[in-house]
Amino acid sequence: MFDKTRVIQISGVVKEFLWTNPHASFKVEVPSSSDPGGPQLWLIEMNAPGNLIHEGWKRNTIKPGDEVTVMINPLRDGRPGGWYVGIKLPDGSTRQSVAESPGAGVAP
Repeated sequence: MFDKTRVIQISGVVKEFLWTNPHASFKVEVPSSSDPGGPQLWLIEMNAPGNLIHEGWKRNTIKPGDEVTVMINPLRDGRPGGWYVGIKLPDGSTRQSVAESPGAGVAP
């Protein structure tokens, strides 16, 4: 489902953050200068909340309205979405996934 051989970076505004099992996820609205339809909503899937806690996450690490830069393994079919690899938060700090992925450990 995810292209684990590629890591791309997207930047935008968090629209929703779901701290749920089996995987947390969030949506980021990414501006598009080339799309006349306007911004795209990207769905980013993450690890389970229990695992994210070990990476420094809390249920309020990101919230709607936060501007973030996210590193992801994109969806193979080209739709706007992917698997979380790392993030630069609004305060400038970063979080990185330690999950097995070729992109793990890549700073945004």
